[in-house]
Amino acid sequence: MIAKLNESRPRRQRTEEPKEIHSRQELNRIADAAHAGLRAAVARIRKNRGIPYRFRPGGLPPVRGRRLELLD
Repeated sequence: MIAKLNESRPRRQRTEEPKEIHSRQELNRIADAAHAGLRAAVARIRKNRGIPYRFRPGGLPPVRGRRLELLD
């Protein structure tokens, strides 16, 4: 079986040009959307960075809806 796997095989010849999934313009829009999402996440993280320090000594009351802010 190993000998059969190691045999050379003829390469498949492509008869047509490779297809592009997205155009350059679409790729730029996808990249811009990804960058915008990352910038928004960075802004949220920077804004919420001080919450744990205020929460530990009792500076913030434990509110149920704000618990998830600590995970961002």
